[in-house]
Amino acid sequence: ELEVITGDSLGNISIWWIETGKLLQSCKVHDSRVTALQVDATKAVSCSLDMLIQVIDIIKGERLLTLRGHSAPILAVAFDARGIVSVSSDGELRHWHWNDEDTPNNLIDSSTERIQFDATRSLEEDAEQSDGEYNRQRIQLNAISQQQEGAII
Repeated sequence: ELEVITGDSLGNISIWWIETGKLLQSCKVHDSRVTALQVDATKAVSCSLDMLIQVIDIIKGERLLTLRGHSAPILAVAFDARGIVSVSSDGELRHWHWNDEDTPNNLIDSSTERIQFDATRSLEEDAEQSDGEYNRQRIQLNAISQQQEGAII
């Protein structure tokens, strides 16, 4: 179907029908601005300045899970079948593992792996290597991927 999913400055996740611009569904999941959002066929994972990660069932419009643990606003989030990776403005990167890799809609294990890195330095280095093109979200997710490949897994 032709839908787009957005996060806004009020903490809402919304699903829109592209052809008509009609709002199909919206749910309030954060107390502050949504800073990043990733979706698949059944769920959305979002993060916010409120220091929370939310996992939302986009079919039903219901919150499935709230992850707490960051002590600063979360700037980026990404997920796959193995888990969720998040990075906050203080440079903390967290890796949250799904309980059962065969059923990624299950709850997430409360254990996390944490490392500290200089987020500002990493972003600046990546920006220089991309011929001056500064796409903040892409660079942040690249920084997460580099840290995940090198230090977490």
